[in-house]
Amino acid sequence: MDRITLNKESPIWLGAFVLQLPLMVKAQKILLSTQTIATTSAGLLAPIYAIYVEKVGGGILETSASYALFAVVYGLLMLVMGKLTDKVKYQELFIAAGFFISAIGYVGYLFVSSVFHLFILQAILGIAQAVMTPAHDGLYTKHLDDTKSASEWATWEAVYAISTGVSAFVGGIIVYYISFEALFITMFLMSSVTGLYILLLPRGTI
Repeated sequence: MDRITLNKESPIWLGAFVLQLPLMVKAQKILLSTQTIATTSAGLLAPIYAIYVEKVGGGILETSASYALFAVVYGLLMLVMGKLTDKVKYQELFIAAGFFISAIGYVGYLFVSSVFHLFILQAILGIAQAVMTPAHDGLYTKHLDDTKSASEWATWEAVYAISTGVSAFVGGIIVYYISFEALFITMFLMSSVTGLYILLLPRGTI
């Protein structure tokens, strides 16, 4: 596959800097960018999630149990989605679906009035990650350069780590100076717009 440089059609986001990484195919740049958005949108809330749980009436047990629910749903369903994704021609549609489901979960935080509602949202977000992750990883693997697979996976992990760190700080700033509501709207917009972007890409682009 021919390697290309940044062009005007490249998506502009917090993670858009990765599109300028040299010697990577367009599909990898798009996947790195969308992975950055997925990590950032979730990471905005992650370090202050316990504070939010307290706000809706929960405590230490509710925080740990709701996160456990998210992780178990994510893990179990991902085993199923991995096999299903292998059978689908346009795997990027699962990435788009994952972003849309995430957006539903994020906007749902605006309407949580009990811990029970929170548990439902955590299950929804677990589903979203399970739908998205096998396709994201599978497509990125598909476009790896066999002679540079270690460095290209290192780039993937570096993007994940950096975006996690940046989003943790930014999320705190948003809540401290504005509100949780502003944070959830930001997360919703990031996920829904990115899902739409992927959905509108010509099939086969990634």
